[in-house]
Amino acid sequence: MTGPIDNMMAEGIDNSDIILVFVTKVYMEKVARKVQDNCQAEFTYAKNQGKKMIPIVMESGMRDSKKWAGPLGLRLGGHLYVDMSETGSENDITALIKNLNKTWSQQQEQMDDSQEPKSTKNIS
Repeated sequence: MTGPIDNMMAEGIDNSDIILVFVTKVYMEKVARKVQDNCQAEFTYAKNQGKKMIPIVMESGMRDSKKWAGPLGLRLGGHLYVDMSETGSENDITALIKNLNKTWSQQQEQMDDSQEPKSTKNIS
């Protein structure tokens, strides 16, 4: 699956202002593989395009970002993350929304006057 799926993945990233990275052990391993993987391709492309990325920890075993290996650890290990490893927690969703709005606001402040945002909708 290369042709159209690659185009669709690239288009989705190109049209996004913020990339949510759902951190699991399997995702970390896929991003670090020596052979090509769609997770790896998306992660690499998003970083190369300078996209803002918000890590969202989905497994309790991945809470210690010092243990994030490979490209995931290299690029996002020092970032604050949203912990959604406890299922059903309304606080997790609230933290995610707060982080998205903060990141969105910072991104809007950094934009040139000549460049228009793709969307001006806040998430709430």
